[in-house]
Amino acid sequence: MLFAITLALGNLLLAHPLALQILKWGGAAMPCWMAWRIAAAGPADQTTSAPAGSLRMAAFQWANPNGWLTGVAAVAPFLDHRGGGALGQAVIFAILFPLVALPSCFPWLASGAALQRLLRTPRARRILHGAMAALLAASTIFAWARV
Repeated sequence: MLFAITLALGNLLLAHPLALQILKWGGAAMPCWMAWRIAAAGPADQTTSAPAGSLRMAAFQWANPNGWLTGVAAVAPFLDHRGGGALGQAVIFAILFPLVALPSCFPWLASGAALQRLLRTPRARRILHGAMAALLAASTIFAWARV
């Protein structure tokens, strides 16, 4: 999906630097908005259903607007007219993204499973939501301060 987004939007964005800048700032605003939503989140519903399965969830990402927005937000800060055409950058993103994302998912999943035991009270969940929101906003601001 990241490859498709980079390939489809890459040449357009590389040809229009203002559009790329707008998308970059939108890409920075989205995680900050998400941080606000996390911090303000109420208690989660306790409803459970059968898991959808890996293939079904992977297919769902193609129809999920949030998946497309996340892909655009992930690509926009790194797309650069000095880096060559969109095809070359799409190939680089398609190779690098899984190499970085997959290994970082495993500690995240393990810590989530460990934290689940500690988050039995609403107060503990509010503290975690506040901490996660602050870290998301801080990492976004830190990344954009370096650009």
